[in-house]
Amino acid sequence: ARIKATYAAKVSLVDKWLGIFLDTLDETGLAKNTAILLTADHGTNVGDRPGQPFGKSGPPRANESHVPFLVHVPDGGSGRSDAIVQPQDVFATLAAIGGAAVPDTLESHDVLKIVQAGAEERREIALAGAAVGVWRGAEQVLFSAYDKEWRIGVAADPAHCQLERLGTQEDVAADHPDVVERLRAAAVEEIIRRGLDPQLAEWLRNDGQGEMPKGIRVTDAHSAPPTWRSYFGYNYTGP
Repeated sequence: ARIKATYAAKVSLVDKWLGIFLDTLDETGLAKNTAILLTADHGTNVGDRPGQPFGKSGPPRANESHVPFLVHVPDGGSGRSDAIVQPQDVFATLAAIGGAAVPDTLESHDVLKIVQAGAEERREIALAGAAVGVWRGAEQVLFSAYDKEWRIGVAADPAHCQLERLGTQEDVAADHPDVVERLRAAAVEEIIRRGLDPQLAEWLRNDGQGEMPKGIRVTDAHSAPPTWRSYFGYNYTGP
C-alpha cells in the first residue's frame, strides 16, 4: 500500500509540473509554434505481479509495454487511433512535423499521418524485450510480441511460449495452441526481418533444436565508445 501511494504521489508530481510546463508555453506564446510528443520508455508494476511489488521486469507484460503516445501540433486537428506504434516511429513522426524526409532504408512510420489522413496502418505486431545478448536457452522466454488482443512470450521451443490476453496475466497458451502457433510464427519472422543474426534466425525457425549459437551478432551499434561499456557493454557485446 505504501509503494502504491508513493507511486501515485510521483504521478501527481509529474502531472503538476507537466501542467506548469504547458501553461508556460501558453503564457510565452511558444505554444503557437511548438509541437509536443509525450511518450515513455516503459510502464511499471505496482503490485501487479506476485512476488514483485514494484518495477519493470521481463518478459514485459501489457502494463509495461502499453505506454502513452500523445502528439500535439499547433492547428493540427485531433484524432485517435488504436494503431500499433513502436519507439522507432517517433523519428518519422517528428521528421514529418519538421518537414524533413525519412530515408526509405529506415523503418519508421508517421503516426500523425495514420491518425489524421487515414493512412494504412503499417504494423501488425509490436516487439519488446531484452537485448539479444542476454538470451539463454530454448526454454527461456526470449522476447514478447503483441497484436491488438494478445501478448505472446516467445521461446525457441514452442512448448515454452506464454500467451496472455492484453490486460491479464493468466497464461492461457494451453487453451489456444492455434494463437500461439500463429503469433509465434509472426513474431519470429518479424524479428528476423529486423536483422536478427542468421544463426539465431535458423535456431528459432528450428524450434530451438540443438545448443543456442555462440558468437552471435547482437547489434549494429559497433564500435561503441569505450566509456559506454560500463552501462551498455554487456548488452551490446554479446555473450
